[in-house]
Amino acid sequence: MSGDKKGFGKEDGKDAIDKLNKGKGDIKGEASKNLEEAREPTEFPKDEAGTGNKKNFGKGEGEDAIDGINPDKGDLKSEASKATDKKNDASESVKEKAKEFTESAKKKGKEFSEEAKETADEFAKDAKKAANDFKDDMKQTFDPNNPDSGKTVAILAHITVIGWIVAIIMNSQNKTEFGSFYIRQTLGIWILMIILGLIPIVGCLSAIIGLVLIIMSLINAANNKMVPTVGVGHLFQDWFKSL
Repeated sequence: MSGDKKGFGKEDGKDAIDKLNKGKGDIKGEASKNLEEAREPTEFPKDEAGTGNKKNFGKGEGEDAIDGINPDKGDLKSEASKATDKKNDASESVKEKAKEFTESAKKKGKEFSEEAKETADEFAKDAKKAANDFKDDMKQTFDPNNPDSGKTVAILAHITVIGWIVAIIMNSQNKTEFGSFYIRQTLGIWILMIILGLIPIVGCLSAIIGLVLIIMSLINAANNKMVPTVGVGHLFQDWFKSL
C-alpha cells in the first residue's frame, strides 16, 4: 500500500447511483422480455397424428374449448330446470288431489252426519209415539171403568204371581164376575201345584200338570169363556168366593 490518500467525493457518489439505476433498468428489461416470451403460444414438438409438425395452443383455442363446454353447461341447466318444473308440477298435482280428497271426505262426512241426525230424529219421534200409544193402551187397559177390564184382569191373573197380584188390585177397584172367576181359579191352580210338589211320587210332575192347567185356563179367559178347571175348578170357586 502506498502512502497516498484516496478521497471519495460527491461526484463519486453520483456515479455510483447512476450505475445502480442502470442495473435496475437492465433487470426490468430482462423481466419484461421474459414476460413477453411467457405470453407467446406454447409450441408442441408433434401434433396428435404423430407428425413432425408443431402445434401451437394459444388463447383462441382455449376460448374455443371453453365455448364448447358452455353449451353443455347450458344443456345441463336446461335439463335441471325441466326436472325441477316436473317435480313442482307433480307436487302441485298431489296437493290438488289431496285437497279434492279432503273436500270430498268432508262433504261425505257432513252428508252422513245429516242423514244420521235425520234418522235419529225419526227414530226418536217413532219411539216417543210408540211410548205414548203404549201408555194410552195401558191406561185404558187398567182403567177400572173399561168394559174389557174384566178380561184384562182374567188374563193378568195367569201371568205369574206378580200378574195375579196386579189382577187382584184392578179387580178390587172395579170388580167383575169374569175377573173374579179367574182370580179364584188361578189361585187354586198355584196351590194345587205346591201340594202336588210335596208328594214324592208325583212331585216331579207337578210343574208340568200346573203348566198345562194354567195354559188351558188362559185360553178360555182369552176367549171370554168361564170354564172351570177339570175336576177341582168348582172347588176353587167355592173355597175362594170372597175374592
